Amino acid sequence: MDKQAANKKKIQDTAKHLFLTQGYTKVTMDDIALNLGMSKKTLYKHFKGKYELLAVIIEDFKSRMGDGVNKILNNADLEYPVKLKQMLKFIAVELSDISPILIEDLQRNVPDLWEEINNYKKEAAFNRFSRLIDEGVKNGHVSPNINQPLVVALYASGISNLINADFYSSMPEEMVQQIPSSPSEIFDHMINIIYEGILTEETKKSFHVV
Repeated sequence: MDKQAANKKKIQDTAKHLFLTQGYTKVTMDDIALNLGMSKKTLYKHFKGKYELLAVIIEDFKSRMGDGVNKILNNADLEYPVKLKQMLKFIAVELSDISPILIEDLQRNVPDLWEEINNYKKEAAFNRFSRLIDEGVKNGHVSPNINQPLVVALYASGISNLINADFYSSMPEEMVQQIPSSPSEIFDHMINIIYEGILTEETKKSFHVV
């Protein structure tokens, strides 16, 4: 990676961190330059403004998610239950990287880019998950009696809510204290519940899912 590319990557990573923690609207190019220890003039040599920065960050997110999903789906060496679990975990972790603060800000103030993310989530994540369930039903690994759209909806809702502190405010404190604190552990439990709930008994026994 040459110096210019390295600088752009550093700027992008710093802007991404600020957007995720503070939202898009509150962050200025001055803030980004200050966090980088870089002059704003140098910053503008690489990016025209924070909208362009956000657009690049979104493109990177889409590319990373698309490549990851395709890698799992196209891996002929993975048995179906393993492929399903890997895909569920990968999508959950990738989507949970978009903080509730940034989501709310984008919905309100940058609706065009939010719509771009939302449409991509539907195609790259939830539609492909739904097609993977269809495949599982056809090959006998997934119960044909499940409501497939409801499974996808529950999964999408879980990703959105389980790392959102506001979601827990309506729950009893003693219950909240028993929920894992790390997103990775939360998603492991959520995915196991979905995973074990939709597989046929034969598949569970074959892959020791009991």
